[in-house]
Amino acid sequence: MTRVTAFDEVEWRFNSKYLFSMDFKYYKKELRKMTEKNTIVKSILINAPYEMVSGFAADNRNWSKWNSNYSNFHYLNGSGEVGSKYELNLSIAGMLYDGISEIETLERMPDLLVQKETFVSKNLDRADDVSTGYIIETIKRTENGTEVTLVHHFDEPFDNHLAIDMVANAMDFGLNNLKLMMENPPSTAERQAAQI
Repeated sequence: MTRVTAFDEVEWRFNSKYLFSMDFKYYKKELRKMTEKNTIVKSILINAPYEMVSGFAADNRNWSKWNSNYSNFHYLNGSGEVGSKYELNLSIAGMLYDGISEIETLERMPDLLVQKETFVSKNLDRADDVSTGYIIETIKRTENGTEVTLVHHFDEPFDNHLAIDMVANAMDFGLNNLKLMMENPPSTAERQAAQI
């Protein structure tokens, strides 16, 4: 079952064109409405300091380090600020997609980081398989560690449950890898050996 606690203090407003705004009040109710055929919400609690998790996970260049479904990341312009565009490859169930994303919103606060980006993703094997949407990544300091929540929204609903299950499984896989990496950081000796 998906948890929505990372959004308890953040109000999300989406209109028909998926514009995004944020202020601090309520909105669990709207987040729950988003569990449609075209939106996936996944969350995990990580027993590691907020600064470490947000510094690593919010840097898009690190995505392929904690989610093996991503590869070949590079910025097309910018370096992670609002307006930056990047390209990467995404592999799901043997299908390879080329994606281009743009960072639309990036809010950094002492205990909360929110990043929203839009994407266009093309199946490299089927020219007619193109999807668009947005991803929202939220990283929040909690009493028990750091909570990371991902919202993956596709503008068009999936026609079959298998496709959305594959994306949801890839999100779970990535979040669990992130948790493992952050809760078990390499020692100094291991980091030095990796650089040789």
